[in-house]
Amino acid sequence: MVTAAVLALAVLAPSIFHTMGLDAAHVAASFAFLPWTHPETGTALPLFQLGWSLNLELEFYLLFALVLAVLPSRRVGATVTVVAGLVAAGLIFRPDVAAFRVWTSPILVDFVLGMVVAVAFLGRMRLSRPAGLILLAVGSAALFMTPAPQATYDLWRWLTAGVPAAVILLAAVMLEKGGHVRRIGWLRFLGDTSYALYLCHYFAIGAVRAIWPVAGVDGRVDGIAFLATAAALALAGSCIFHLFVEKPAVRLARRFFCLTPLRWRP
Repeated sequence: MVTAAVLALAVLAPSIFHTMGLDAAHVAASFAFLPWTHPETGTALPLFQLGWSLNLELEFYLLFALVLAVLPSRRVGATVTVVAGLVAAGLIFRPDVAAFRVWTSPILVDFVLGMVVAVAFLGRMRLSRPAGLILLAVGSAALFMTPAPQATYDLWRWLTAGVPAAVILLAAVMLEKGGHVRRIGWLRFLGDTSYALYLCHYFAIGAVRAIWPVAGVDGRVDGIAFLATAAALALAGSCIFHLFVEKPAVRLARRFFCLTPLRWRP
């Protein structure tokens, strides 16, 4: 649906995008979550450019579905082994085809880091409040002090960004697990809208960029005003999308596939 919206906007209002070339094969690949070379940037970005991460997520979900055939105690190890093999193959053979280049990217290691956090969270590991806060500070400092990745599929991105992010996530979930975090309803709601925000902020920034030339905002406040306006619009749009699109779609899918939502109890 989001890709279809981007396609419609690219045809009707291409000026809101920085880079938006249309190519039939690229459009078809974008709908199929198949990594494909973007006709303008030359990189493996889909029509909805933020969707590059969704392409990787789909690969991981397929991989994880396959390892469900393995004994539960060996699933994490099997997944790590396959990911390591894929990354090694990418580094050795350096594939030219966009799909193979993405599917063997070192950024796949981030999924392994997420699994490590999940194992720690679901296991017996506990952290005191001071330990959790120290871990949170260390992860945050490491994330902001390391150089930003130069490219989406940067060789060392998993180390410079993935590991600090995993440390931050581990600290956050362990603090919650230990009962050291006060539950605040509106913050939890914003957390629930995070995926919708991921989808909507792309459109919010494009919309503000389109109307900004006629807004007449000048001077040093220009950048701040643009950021504040785009953030407010993205947040409002994500809340609407979450309530009236995402939640009904999830309920429909659960009813159709007879799924029961999983709930964690501390």
